Amino acid sequence: MRQRWFGRKSRVIDSVSVSDFAELPDIAAALLLLDVRYAEGDRESYFVPLVRVPTDRMLGMRDKHRDALLATCQGGQGAFFDAAVDEGFCQWLLGAIERGESVRFERGTLLGVPGRLAATLRGDSGEVLPASRSTAEQSNTSIRYGEKLILKLFRRPSSGPNPDCEMVRHLSEECSFPHIPRFGGALEFVDRDGARFTLGMLQELVANQGDGWNWSLEELRLYYEAHAVEPAPPVLIEASKRPILSLSEEPLPESVTAGMGLYLEAVATLGRRTAEMHLALAAATENPAFRPQPLDKSDLSLLAHQFRERATDALDGLKSRLAALPDDLVELVGLLLARRRQVLDAFRRLEETEVTLQKIRIHGDFHLGQVLWARGDFVVLDFEGEPARSPEERRAMQSPLKDVAGMLRSFSYAARAALASYLARRPQDADTLEPWERLWSKFASAAFLASYRTVAAGAAFVPADSNTFARLLDAFLVDKAFYELGYEFNHRPTWARIPLLGLLALVRDPVSER
Repeated sequence: MRQRWFGRKSRVIDSVSVSDFAELPDIAAALLLLDVRYAEGDRESYFVPLVRVPTDRMLGMRDKHRDALLATCQGGQGAFFDAAVDEGFCQWLLGAIERGESVRFERGTLLGVPGRLAATLRGDSGEVLPASRSTAEQSNTSIRYGEKLILKLFRRPSSGPNPDCEMVRHLSEECSFPHIPRFGGALEFVDRDGARFTLGMLQELVANQGDGWNWSLEELRLYYEAHAVEPAPPVLIEASKRPILSLSEEPLPESVTAGMGLYLEAVATLGRRTAEMHLALAAATENPAFRPQPLDKSDLSLLAHQFRERATDALDGLKSRLAALPDDLVELVGLLLARRRQVLDAFRRLEETEVTLQKIRIHGDFHLGQVLWARGDFVVLDFEGEPARSPEERRAMQSPLKDVAGMLRSFSYAARAALASYLARRPQDADTLEPWERLWSKFASAAFLASYRTVAAGAAFVPADSNTFARLLDAFLVDKAFYELGYEFNHRPTWARIPLLGLLALVRDPVSER
């Protein structure tokens, strides 16, 4: 898939039609599947549940859920709202999954699919679990049921297995992997041709203290405040210049473990859980969608070609639009373009690598925002994969070092984002804190890698040789940074500085000595 650079091209809607429709029994609600066609010729499907609210409830509902109001009825006879804000509809959804209920559409059937653990997660079947829609900004819609369950509605379904639902069910029911919100059931639509669309997934609601991203930002805020008037010791600066792989193979300096507090211990726990997740996904199984496959030099050659193509597209796009970039990015982009050959070298080294490994199903979009910090441990979320990838790419077998690279980039992202936030208030501290930022990124990455490699040691998906491990990881890190760069230019241009700095750092400071 080619990435689009410097702003998404807006898509003009050519038509919107109701591809299927069903009214629900006993409640004033309906489920719509919309077919949206764009002027450029592509199309998308959307799942839209509607509830009709009578006039006497309409104003109160509108004031409470203004963003959920979709249309008013002619003659003032109430209004249609997104049904995810309606208690009756949400309770019907939960019951439909738990009972294995079916609803007939004109072109197919809606099915509730209870999971093996549904009754265990639900507990007392007579207890009413009040529903509430999450207000978090996301592409899907989440509905909480008391403190026990959460239902994720997939608003833009596609035919075939949903990667998130498929992965969570496998890890819960086949692997008994404990560090995810366990699978409770699914809502599916099967059309007349047998094509299956996952519309929702029911999971355990895990009590937590926030996601790993926000928790890390708070730890970094305290870290920067503590070191704002304290220049980094030369001995630590020298240590931080070493490759993270060699740092991970020996104990971290005592001054580092003291300065970063409990964060390093938590990062080590995260590395352990990541390796355990990969070991679970690599276990023998009768399910062909999860059966490990060989990964050899031909796979790496193909991967290197794909990585090089994406990087070349990105660099060419940067070069062609250099004059249009903001002043604060021009210098960084110029430096990156001047290092084009060194950037692409990571893919050449990958292509030259001889391996006999395994590729497995992986998380696919692994970063600090995809884990919850819960009672001193981590719980992994959201197995949908990277949003810009096709469903086929998200379900493909891959090297788990892609997940490792995603988390290492996330440590760097968090450190730079927190520093930018701090310097917005106190720009005079930049010279003092920038070395501390590099220290944090380097040693957090080393602690994660050390733990991951210890737990995963001997697994068929991990290179035993450090040099081979480094070559794979270097290539995945560079590719991930280019993915981030495309995402930021398309969605948050003011954040593009972070992956640009990341790419320059990866060229200057690879995972291991070359």
